[in-house]
Amino acid sequence: LLAAAAVHALVTPSPAAAVARLRGSGVDAVEAASVPPGWSPDHPFPAAADSLGQRADAGPDERDRGAGPRARVVVGDPDAWLVRGPLLAEIRRTGDVVLEGCTPRDARTLLRVRAVPPPLAPIPGRAWLVAPDGGVRRCSWPPAAPDPT
Repeated sequence: LLAAAAVHALVTPSPAAAVARLRGSGVDAVEAASVPPGWSPDHPFPAAADSLGQRADAGPDERDRGAGPRARVVVGDPDAWLVRGPLLAEIRRTGDVVLEGCTPRDARTLLRVRAVPPPLAPIPGRAWLVAPDGGVRRCSWPPAAPDPT
């Protein structure tokens, strides 16, 4: 669902739980509130990189093998993203924004989406995905864990 080459944003009413869930499924995730001011997606990911820009949780063997990049997600609730608007705009230039458990108003306010997002089925796991080009579509969330084989 999310490309590993970009940093993505997740808007959710429960960011701490979402970060734990994403990390448990192999995604590098950090809360927006803990991202330092001035950080941009071009810099090493705050929660998952050491001073050399490598994943801090990667062992020496994995670093040497040049393991492929993992998806990186900055997570916040709608209020946190209102405060960190410039960060959301920067992420949105190249990454997707997923709105989980949000209202159409949240999408319009945070992302300046003019059209009303498509309706979501009243079942758990439905969300909106806003692509860098502004396209809005429904998606299932959270993403399925990668197959370990």
